[in-house]
Amino acid sequence: MRVLIIGALAVIALSVFIGVLIYDRNVLAKRKLILHQLWRMASKLNDNPVGIPIKKLRIMEECVMDAVKFSTSIQKLSKDGIITRAQDTIELTNYGKQYYEFKVKNDHPSY
Repeated sequence: MRVLIIGALAVIALSVFIGVLIYDRNVLAKRKLILHQLWRMASKLNDNPVGIPIKKLRIMEECVMDAVKFSTSIQKLSKDGIITRAQDTIELTNYGKQYYEFKVKNDHPSY
């Protein structure tokens, strides 16, 4: 009986772990892609990309994702304080710059 309970708990733990990996690959990869495109576009305009407004449509075209996923990703990034958003533009914050340098920069080699 104990073996069955331990086995069931192990299966549940494994499924949660796999779910977290899938979430990381799908949802967080989209957010990282948005941040990378924002960083790339803002860096072209100024050496310090913090506070440079970039049009949302330009970033959405570069990221090639539908509007609903893009909007939810932008909202989450804004709530986390990584970006600030206006009606039609988004800007990288100081915290967003640090977040990009530590979490996103290594995933996207500069080209």
